[in-house]
Amino acid sequence: MLGSLFVFSSCYKQERFTEENTDIIGYVPVIAEFWIGPDGIVKSGDEITLDLRFWCNDPIKEVVFYPTLGGTPLDSIIVPYSEAAYSNTTQTDSLLYKYTAPDVGSDTLDLSVIATVFTEKGLSRTTVGGAWYKNTTKPASMTIYPK
Repeated sequence: MLGSLFVFSSCYKQERFTEENTDIIGYVPVIAEFWIGPDGIVKSGDEITLDLRFWCNDPIKEVVFYPTLGGTPLDSIIVPYSEAAYSNTTQTDSLLYKYTAPDVGSDTLDLSVIATVFTEKGLSRTTVGGAWYKNTTKPASMTIYPK
């Protein structure tokens, strides 16, 4: 009797709602690190580097940077994935984008940049605070001084 009970329980199929009722459409990118350089005093017109490290199991379409200066949004910057390169050191895709520090007039203003990585399937990840292991990083920022 115990043997037949074991046979019946081994044939029982446990329902798995998520596996049976979902379709996987793709993978969301992971942003490992994002920062602006160089360190130190940066003045209007200086060249700065936006350094984004990311990866994804799906093909990447583009990266979009959303800069704000003193809280005012500036024009977004769309960078095709072809400008990124694989880094053996960090084992991530690396995008080093050269950007000219905006004119702040006679004021000293903070430049903050949010980055979003888009896949070819339309999935994305944005730098919105948190830690990298949660697949998010904080927006990068620096202070821009007058010339």
